Amino acid sequence: MDSHQDRARARTLAREALAVYAAGGAGLAEQRGEVERWLAGHGR
Repeated sequence: MDSHQDRARARTLAREALAVYAAGGAGLAEQRGEVERWLAGHGR
């Protein structure tokens, strides 16, 4: 797998995690924020 595919896969996994954390409610706000910051720095 080349680095472009690795980055694309990482963004996909981060978006999936974001959806799980969002569904988890306020108890997962910190984790959701971490993923949102990561996505903002790595392109949505």
